[in-house]
Amino acid sequence: MATLETTTPKARKKKRKSSPRPQRYTATRTRPRRTNPAVSAHSKALWADPVWRAMMMEKRKAQGILNKGFKARQGVPDGMRKAEAYPLVEAAKESAKETMSELKQAGVVDGTDPRAEEALEAAIAVMRSPGDKKVALVAARLVLDFTKSKPASKSEISVNKAEDWLAAVAGKDGSDAGETPSDA
Repeated sequence: MATLETTTPKARKKKRKSSPRPQRYTATRTRPRRTNPAVSAHSKALWADPVWRAMMMEKRKAQGILNKGFKARQGVPDGMRKAEAYPLVEAAKESAKETMSELKQAGVVDGTDPRAEEALEAAIAVMRSPGDKKVALVAARLVLDFTKSKPASKSEISVNKAEDWLAAVAGKDGSDAGETPSDA
């Protein structure tokens, strides 16, 4: 008696997990979104009421105070957490203050314009804080532009008149002045 062999289908490979496509690759809307005019009119009427407006502004202000400094990742480089980055930024600010006092003592920075000093101090802090290298290089360039004088260009330009040049060309040999090379 022959036994029936059961064959199993080939095992399929699992498809790699991928993130959904960004919005720019998906189909665009062919018609505008529908709006509800009644809701829009009601919102406008509510915001026109000064009591409602004051209440909502206070609510938004309180929400902003609660979330102050906790939403944005400004100044935090990729790969770092806020707890790691903020102490480094504070250390860079302290170092910038010390550097500015040294520059004042050396006479590089005059104390006439406090806004210029503040801007220079901020540029030094950005230069020394962790983050994007391009931004740090731009800040370093800014600091150098305003603290160091550019080197003077040493170029000696001798402007000869046409007659002097012709005399120099004609008088190379000295003996055959005025002759062309084919005549020699």
